[in-house]
Order: sequence, then structure tokens, then C-alpha cells
Amino acid sequence: MTTTLAATKVIGEERMLLENISWDTYEALSDNLGEQSPGVHLAYDNGSLEIMTVSHGHERYGRLIGRLIESLTFELDIPIRGGGSTTLKRKLKKKGLEPDECYWTQNEARIRGKRKLVLPNDPPPDLAVEVEITRTVLDRLPIYAAFGVPEIWRFDGEELHVHELHKGRYREKKQSLAFPFLPLDKIVEFIQQIDETSLIRSFIDWVRSDILPAYEEKKDEDSRQQQQAALTSPRRSAMNVVGKILAADAGAPLAIVAGMDDGNLARVRWNKSCSRR
Repeated sequence: MTTTLAATKVIGEERMLLENISWDTYEALSDNLGEQSPGVHLAYDNGSLEIMTVSHGHERYGRLIGRLIESLTFELDIPIRGGGSTTLKRKLKKKGLEPDECYWTQNEARIRGKRKLVLPNDPPPDLAVEVEITRTVLDRLPIYAAFGVPEIWRFDGEELHVHELHKGRYREKKQSLAFPFLPLDKIVEFIQQIDETSLIRSFIDWVRSDILPAYEEKKDEDSRQQQQAALTSPRRSAMNVVGKILAADAGAPLAIVAGMDDGNLARVRWNKSCSRR
């Protein structure tokens, strides 16, 4: 087996692509580099292995986006589980990688308290963040798709692109699946600020003034609708039972009564009341 190499470089960042790498070799590199070199990310797809050393700018953008997500969910009281650069891998699919950041939102309860992630027994992250200051030499989206990650945020240093999984492939969307109420262009505006303390403070102020009121109003409306549905459903069921008993008493065979809808039951009750006058 012959190993081939391709490489791209920028200041402080390097990507290398190795071909014909076995799964066992990938796992050995992943286990050792994960402990000793946190600044090195690996991506593996059926024998192709990308090794990337991340730059300071790459790490900074990843952490800033992560801090904004965490500040947002804190202010809106949304349960979330952060996974950082947790290695996602599946031997049967011969695929693996480390996102810059990842989060469980919709599936937070299913992953809560777990100390080890085992795919596919555990759900994949609901959202993964990819910083791509330099062009990747290995396409990472098919790897994420194989794991079933519903949403990817890709930031190139200037623009934030959102990709949503649909029928096994990603398509670019205008809004986030995890946070549909969030104007994504505002995320880029905040990222471009220099002082991180001021950035987080101004972002939180913006969330409290522009996002929180509408979010809480929608949350209250959803709660009222659920309560109304819970109250209406038993009442409607009880009325149906009563109606069927009255309909049977009016002479309708029980087999017919059992299949009646609300309209037919109402007509039977009306006919019965008229016959008694």
C-alpha cells in the first residue's frame, strides 16, 4: 500500500492529506494526538486522512462563536450540552473528525450525564461549528452527513454559512435549525469586535433587548396552546362517550355508534330530543 501526501500552508496553519491510511492507523493517531496535541485536528474518510495544525486565528474564531452560542442559550434558558472538539467516529463507516465546536440542543436530555460518546448508540451533536480560514483538502460535509449531524455552521473569517442536512446531503439555509429566531448576520458583526469582554457584554445586552422578549412571548404562547389542548382533549373524549351512550339509547346499534364522528352523534342526539317533545 502506497501513502501519498498533499499539503497546503498559511501562517500558523497547515493541512496535510494522506491517502491509503488504515482505520487502525487513524485510531492510533487520534488517540495519541488527542491527548498530547490539542492543536492538531484529524479528519478521516475511507482511507483519506487530513491532518491540520490550527492557527491562533482559527482557534479564536471557534471559541468566539462557541461563547456566543453559550451566552445565547444561557440568557434564553435553553438546555444545552457542549462537546468542544469531541472526536466523532464510526468504524463501520470508516469516518471520523473533530469539529471546532459542537453542541447538543434538541437532544441535550439524551446525552446529559454521559461521560463517553458512542455513535450511533448516542445521538450526534445537533450543531457543529467549522472554522475554515484555509480551504480544507478533505471535504468534511460527507463525514458529518454520515453521522447524521443536522446542522453545520461554517465560518471563513468573513461570512457565516449555515448548512442543514436533508436526505443525506447538506444544503445552505438562511436561518439556523437550532436557533431559528437568531439573525445570523449579527453573529458576524459581534465576532469582528476586538475586545472579547466587550463583545460578550454587548452581545448579551442585544439578546436581552432584541431576542429575549419575542422568545419568551413565543414560549408563553406555546405553553398556553399546550395547556388548552390538554384541557380540551379529555373533555372532548368524555363528550364523545356520553354522546355515544345517548345515541345507543336512541336506538342506534352499538356497532354503528362506535364508528360515528362528532357530527353524526350530534344529529342522533338532536333527533332523539325532537322525538321526546
